[in-house]
Amino acid sequence: DNFVLKEESSGINAEYGGLDNILRAGNEEFSADANLTTNPYCLLVEEGDGLEKIEYLQNHENQEIYKKAFDIVEKYFSGDETDAALDPQITGQQYTFNPDIQQPPGGFTF
Repeated sequence: DNFVLKEESSGINAEYGGLDNILRAGNEEFSADANLTTNPYCLLVEEGDGLEKIEYLQNHENQEIYKKAFDIVEKYFSGDETDAALDPQITGQQYTFNPDIQQPPGGFTF
């Protein structure tokens, strides 16, 4: 029985409450351990395709299930993963990219 795809709303609070507690503990570990680069439990959820299943439930017709799924994704998986130095600067109606950014050692490999 896959808890993330469970359609009954009766058990959804306990299941998502448990997932929220696990991910919150991962955030605490991440904050306390300078060697960690991200929440280790978020990585496990992503590796097990759990994030895709949670995102799928954001389209569920039951508002309670939708809200729980949305809250989990928003709280733990919506971090800003872009490098602000790479963002273009907007001046008037034009975008200006930072020409001082160096290419990686060895260049780009595609």
